[in-house]
Amino acid sequence: MFDYFKLVNGMMDGETDNELFAFYSLDKLETVVNKFSDWHGIPKYSDALTTLDRPETLFLFSDYFIHLEAFAIRLDKSSILNNHVYAICGGMYQVVAVSFSAFIDLYLQDSEALII
Repeated sequence: MFDYFKLVNGMMDGETDNELFAFYSLDKLETVVNKFSDWHGIPKYSDALTTLDRPETLFLFSDYFIHLEAFAIRLDKSSILNNHVYAICGGMYQVVAVSFSAFIDLYLQDSEALII
């Protein structure tokens, strides 16, 4: 993930790819708690704060279709070997990759598989 931010560092604000995926720059990363604590739109991401385990350790780095779905990676000391990537849509979530690299591989090969 470090190499990704060193080389690419996300997209410009408001920019997406042709599939409507947006990737955030390093300065736009924030935790699920910080981003969604007051989010009451559709989907209702504030519900994720009660359904996700340790949402304060999940950092948002991407979204799909203007926040229809968000992607977060777990970054904490207890998950140093497995930094799972979660697809989040309101209070629903699913682990979609075991690492950031695996997420990028899946995004490049079959981005539809990331949609829950």
